[in-house]
Amino acid sequence: MGREGKGEHRRAERGGERGRGRRWLATFKFLNVVDVDIVVVIDIALAAVVDVRATVLSSSSIDVTWHDAPQNNATPIVAYSVHFFPTNPRRPEVQQVVTSTNHVLRNLRPDTEYVIYIMAYSYKGKSKPSSRVTARTLVEGINTLMHSEDSC
Repeated sequence: MGREGKGEHRRAERGGERGRGRRWLATFKFLNVVDVDIVVVIDIALAAVVDVRATVLSSSSIDVTWHDAPQNNATPIVAYSVHFFPTNPRRPEVQQVVTSTNHVLRNLRPDTEYVIYIMAYSYKGKSKPSSRVTARTLVEGINTLMHSEDSC
């Protein structure tokens, strides 16, 4: 492998994820005497998606849209997870996986406020959570009013 005076690579192993980066440990033998461990941390986290918006459609559905962060343009996004939960009464968080930058949450409770956030996924890892938005579904039996230009 290596010559005297050069480092000889003895082993390299990938460590687990820690924080946002991945860790690798490599041990080298210098001058065939001293073992030196080197840890390399590579930060591969994606930036959080931006401009998350929630539009109430009815007493049981909310349309959620968002945009990829500009700094993720070099990394293809393969999926997004839409996370949401009602604020009162507090219920477990629900997660739905989608491949586009919009999604309609369905079968929600009427007159209930929901907290919503998004995460992006690539083959290299996942993003930080987006900023959270809230939206309240309509009261049962009340639909959104549609404005028609022919109504004049």
